[in-house]
Amino acid sequence: MKQSNAQKIELEHKIKEMEIKLKEQGKVLEKLANEEEFQAKFRGYVDELRVWKDKCRKLQDLQEKDDRSKANQHEMNIQITEENDDLKQQIQ
Repeated sequence: MKQSNAQKIELEHKIKEMEIKLKEQGKVLEKLANEEEFQAKFRGYVDELRVWKDKCRKLQDLQEKDDRSKANQHEMNIQITEENDDLKQQIQ
């Protein structure tokens, strides 16, 4: 009987140890899942950032092109105004 009680106590102790290990393993698995989720989110943010950088670069290129076009138009406007003034003087 004593041996049976001792075995029972020993088995209960082993069960407790296994439950503790199971909880620890659950926590480790949860931590790994969270890390994987974090890495997936991080990769998503990096991809999104790459897309936005590309859009910004394209917009900057368009703005530079527009600025050059405006500068050319301004120069042409000055030339046309000068030519117009010359022609006005010739007519008078």
